[in-house]
Amino acid sequence: VDVVDHKTVSKFPFSQKGHDVYMTTESWPSEISYKINNVELGTVVCEAKTGDLSGHYGLQPSTCNIPGGFHYNIVCNDSWHDGWNGGFLKIDGVEYCNREDFPTGRSHTVPDFYLCDEPLEISQK
Repeated sequence: VDVVDHKTVSKFPFSQKGHDVYMTTESWPSEISYKINNVELGTVVCEAKTGDLSGHYGLQPSTCNIPGGFHYNIVCNDSWHDGWNGGFLKIDGVEYCNREDFPTGRSHTVPDFYLCDEPLEISQK
């Protein structure tokens, strides 16, 4: 029996379909706002304005799907200057602006990070 090296492309966890952005809120969601910026293009690719999340508690459905292959930053704001009270954004399983990063204050900026765009090759024998 000959073993042939077959290659396939993994779409998990990163793929060319983009990256969903999820928001989780705990209390005072009406105070939350954020912007996700594409650093290379200088554009806002996803945002929520103060009041957009009013009355929405817990994990929210994704409202943004941002493309991979770029550097991004996130600016998180709180209108009452007391942080997001346990809320956070999640992209590809990584939490941003959570209680540890943004425990209090009016604004927190997540420094540049890169979202992968290349599918992963897997060799199968």
